[in-house]
Amino acid sequence: MSNHGKIKALCRTCKIETNHVILQQYDQSGADEEHEFHWCDIYQIIQCAGCETTAFRRSYSDSTNYYPMTDNYGEEISVFPNPLPLKEPIDDNHLIPGLIGSVYLETLAAYNSKSYILCAMGLRSIIEAICIDRKCKMERNLKLSIEKLRNSGNISELQVDILQNCKDFLNITFHEIKKPSRAEITAAFGAIESILASVYIHPETGEYLRKRHQRRKGSPIS
Repeated sequence: MSNHGKIKALCRTCKIETNHVILQQYDQSGADEEHEFHWCDIYQIIQCAGCETTAFRRSYSDSTNYYPMTDNYGEEISVFPNPLPLKEPIDDNHLIPGLIGSVYLETLAAYNSKSYILCAMGLRSIIEAICIDRKCKMERNLKLSIEKLRNSGNISELQVDILQNCKDFLNITFHEIKKPSRAEITAAFGAIESILASVYIHPETGEYLRKRHQRRKGSPIS
């Protein structure tokens, strides 16, 4: 295959962004003049210049992603196979009740598909759902709901600060539709998972261990 230049891309073998040779490239583009809409789709076969791992890359842009301040078009990049490891659900997530557990798993799916705006909205929904489940929901005021969650003994003072920081960060995405970075959404996801574990999973684990301890005390020593 011929060489069509080089680009930077995340390599699934090297686990970092490296130079990649474009082995093959196919471009498609089109326009709807009536609605002043145009688009460009680029398909590439790329190969890491270091380890020679090969992947398929797609770059899509259209007129809705134009940024006049920089005179550039935003690109939607997809690489197959996905070079980013899939995030696994937290242990014992089946202990997270009903709808909250469903929202958590759907939010996780959004994270793994790199739909970070949807993921941020899902994380904010989880915070609200916890407040509702614990009967701490204050109408149209998530900050006060989180405070009530603390006052009811569901979370600690430190966890209040964590949730308030997450809420403030997620509100930017939720209300202003600003796409968070992977690092930002990963940090927020980990924080929310720690709250889910603290509220729903750890109490169940502690109760299981208490019962096991009582059973062992009541059993003859072998």
